Amino acid sequence: MNRRIEKCRQEKAERRETLNRRFMLVCSALIMVFTVLTMSWISNLRYYAYASSTKESEELEEMSEAELNDEQGAPIETESESRPKKSKVESSESDAELETETETDTEIETETETETETEAELETETETEVAEKQISDYPYDYDKAVALAQLMWGEARGCSKREQSMVAWTVLNRVDAGYGGSTDFWSILTAPSQFYYWSGEPYEEYEVEIAIDVLQRWAAEKDGVEDSGRTLPKGYLYYYGDGAHNYFSPNGSGGSYWFDLGDPYS
Repeated sequence: MNRRIEKCRQEKAERRETLNRRFMLVCSALIMVFTVLTMSWISNLRYYAYASSTKESEELEEMSEAELNDEQGAPIETESESRPKKSKVESSESDAELETETETDTEIETETETETETEAELETETETEVAEKQISDYPYDYDKAVALAQLMWGEARGCSKREQSMVAWTVLNRVDAGYGGSTDFWSILTAPSQFYYWSGEPYEEYEVEIAIDVLQRWAAEKDGVEDSGRTLPKGYLYYYGDGAHNYFSPNGSGGSYWFDLGDPYS
């Protein structure tokens, strides 16, 4: 039993380490995206600064030429003559803005694709973990396992492991069905005149292992596992014994009901 508990602890530590690695991967991706955006912003600032300085230089040159023409008596350029130059400058600025917007859109699309790929990888890893999850990975209550082992000792001592597990499944079926208006495990187990159980009952270690297995299969079933390996059909809430075997049924009228869900303990 200590080995099983140590194994659970190790598996929890491994899962925690896996989650930490994923978190670091996501953080690294976010840092890369932030770095790319920052570099793009700096590049745009440099471009606009260069464009502004170039524009100012051209204006200064035009002013200098106009002053020289005035001093030499040359005719001053009319407004219509200066317009083409102005249009050319404005056209260059518009083209530069369009190129910048196109680059920005491309960077945003690249960032979105990177985030989508990261999310897809995380979803794939999660689905793989769920698919690879074993019955022994599911949690269980050790006190309940001991109580079910004591019930097996009192009700099915000397029977096969499969038959002993069916006794435990009867209790869990009643919990699922809300038997007697209750869904509490302990209330159903200790209800008067229902099961041969008391807290001081002896038990064997192998019976505890069977009970733990049943509780883990029950938890897997609640987690959506279609074939959890139960040995007793749902709805079977009763059984009676003849001193050698127990006979299970969905009602309290007695009788033998045939079913075969397999034997995970064979």
